[in-house]
Amino acid sequence: MFSKGREQPGGGKSDAPRLSLVIAPVAVAGTAVTVAAIASLIATRPLSPTSLVGILVLLVAATVSEAFPVPVAGVSAGGVSLAASFIVGAALIYGWESATLLAFACRAAIEIGQRRPFAKLIFNSSVYGLAAAASGGIIGVVRGGPSITVLLLDVAVGSVAFYAVNIALIALVVARATGAGFNDVATRSIRSTAVPFAIMASVSLMLQILWERSLFLSAALVGPLVAVALYQRSTHGALEAMRLAKTDPLTGLGNHRAFQETLVTRLEERRSTGEPLALILVDIDDFKGINDRFGHQAGDSVLSGVAGILNAHGNAFRLGGDEFAVMLPLDGPQQGLQVARALVASVSKEVFGVPAGVTVSIGCTAFPDDAAAADELFAAADSALYHAKNAGRDQAQSYDSRLANLAMMRRRSTDFAGLRAARALADAMETADRLRDGKVIDDAAPHSSRVADLAGRLAQRLGMSSGDVELVHLAGRLHDIGKLSVPIEVLTKTQPLDSDDWSVLREHPETGRRMLTSLGVGSVAEWVLHHHERWDGTGYPLGLHGNEIPLASRIIFAADAFDAMTSERPYHHARPAAAAMAEIRACAGTQFDPGVVDALEAELFGIQDARAAIAAVA
Repeated sequence: MFSKGREQPGGGKSDAPRLSLVIAPVAVAGTAVTVAAIASLIATRPLSPTSLVGILVLLVAATVSEAFPVPVAGVSAGGVSLAASFIVGAALIYGWESATLLAFACRAAIEIGQRRPFAKLIFNSSVYGLAAAASGGIIGVVRGGPSITVLLLDVAVGSVAFYAVNIALIALVVARATGAGFNDVATRSIRSTAVPFAIMASVSLMLQILWERSLFLSAALVGPLVAVALYQRSTHGALEAMRLAKTDPLTGLGNHRAFQETLVTRLEERRSTGEPLALILVDIDDFKGINDRFGHQAGDSVLSGVAGILNAHGNAFRLGGDEFAVMLPLDGPQQGLQVARALVASVSKEVFGVPAGVTVSIGCTAFPDDAAAADELFAAADSALYHAKNAGRDQAQSYDSRLANLAMMRRRSTDFAGLRAARALADAMETADRLRDGKVIDDAAPHSSRVADLAGRLAQRLGMSSGDVELVHLAGRLHDIGKLSVPIEVLTKTQPLDSDDWSVLREHPETGRRMLTSLGVGSVAEWVLHHHERWDGTGYPLGLHGNEIPLASRIIFAADAFDAMTSERPYHHARPAAAAMAEIRACAGTQFDPGVVDALEAELFGIQDARAAIAAVA
């Protein structure tokens, strides 16, 4: 009934001896009861042609339901099968023998179609056969007369019997395979499947009532069941897409987008209740060194390990790179710092599969004592994290307003040095861009320089401060720095990129952010990270939506797209400016920020001439 358990038996050779103690008895009992059902049908209950057709119809319905389970969040990866409705229905209409044979054959057909190992085939089929026999047997015991009370009792006890046997046998083999406690496995299964089970019991009741009237009238159930299944699949798919858009694929934690939404929601809840909330920011010390010395696979192992520790202590998120956040309710003023120090100690004790110690620095702050708004709370935690880093790392520090100004002054001096290094890096990149085939090309500015110039003009037109305009210009010059890690054959490929190429290319914003973060240019690094996010939330790397995307990133995205379309590339010829603008305008509201598109039109064509120029090529 629930496909989660059916993936367990017969998994690996090392588990075979342990699992055989469960699989063998169940297989023998299930096969024996199915053979007994066949013998009983032949000897004592010969079926009429109408009954044979009815059983065949139920078998087809059960098999189709089993092959295409309905996805239900929190139940299993496979979903919930409605086959139990038809199996219990068969027990109500034709007795335990027909239900047992139908259940065994239904599950066996699925196992054979999926080419499962024999151990899985015989175990899963036997589980269904035994569950159906129990359902039909208890229905036969309690069945009395045609009253509605008796019918309801038949459906209830038959459904519960099928469900109990199925859950018990599946939980037994899962517990045996994983080493978990039987009670724990069974309890988790019951919690996640009780509601779908109740729905299936009601379907069995409707099937029985309609079947007594007419075999063909019972086909009326097909429409609603199919509609419910399709709707649930659609809803589940949409919810899964939303979940993935807010989930970090490596660690399984919420991503930056999920963090922002959750923080705002939590603060709103606590404003009404007056309860405090701790925000903890975590940074892995010298994570770049771990990647450089032991490789990115080892780095991923460290990230996953640290994520597991953090998530065990509170609601954890991966903000990007080696940065995490944890939210937790507070019972006392010092609890946040105590938890933060416990996290530092826990991480330092773990090995994480690398031959070197891993440590973290943590900054901790509290709502509402340190800040009342989400951005202020984050800034306070970031200040505490900076203090922990500056004090020697491998420690936790709480926010202290007396140290915040000192940290700001230090950061300003550090930021100045970082900006100077970033500008030097941009100069070096532009020089490298001009070198092609050993020759210096001076007749045109490089792509990054053109994007930076246009992005700076757009930032100014959109009313950004002079300091931010300068930073946007710098981010435009460095927006593709992460492509230094992308193979040249991918960047110059004339054919459409395959999935592997795209996978490599999509990593360049994160790579660029890491490179720039090491220079201490935080805002520029953040803007570079998000310069491929789309207005509708389908961009990368984090799938941010609308105003969640930094304005500077939206500006660079539009400037980059315009310059790419109007420049000669290995995979396309340059397009006229008006044609490129027309395509960008068509994507306003989906790919691009409509306000940025308006500014781009006005900047390139003038407010009066923009629409006419685009209309001429539309």
